Amino acid sequence: MVWLILSMIIIAGIIFVLLRRLDLSLALSGSDCKLVSERSSNEIYTLVLGDSPIADNIFHQLQNHQIACVQIKDENKLDKTKNYNHLFAVSSNDLSNMLVSIIIHQISESCMTIALCNSLQDRPIFEQNNIPYLLAAEADANMLLCTMKLL
Repeated sequence: MVWLILSMIIIAGIIFVLLRRLDLSLALSGSDCKLVSERSSNEIYTLVLGDSPIADNIFHQLQNHQIACVQIKDENKLDKTKNYNHLFAVSSNDLSNMLVSIIIHQISESCMTIALCNSLQDRPIFEQNNIPYLLAAEADANMLLCTMKLL
């Protein structure tokens, strides 16, 4: 009986030490996230979503005008720790354009957004979600940049 109580005390001590280490490691990773967030909040970026000539053209014009910008090819590469003041969602996939527009709006409501609507059938979805858009057939890089008042 004494051995049983002694072994339970030892097991409880081991569990306590393991949980304490887990708690400390979680606390450290949380503070790391805050540091990354604080570092990234200093600079504001213009985000260009898309792997198309229009996306590349917008990105190069922004770089030529020395505007801090980031281009991603798909929504999976979105860095949510950065601050964005403008979003050009100009991929050929309407779902990607809408998804990134909604995510960026949740992160920063003050971010100015323009998205391309590639399919006329998707126009009501853009409108229902209050996503500013232009029809892809009618848009070019200069028009988008002027619409956002960056050039």
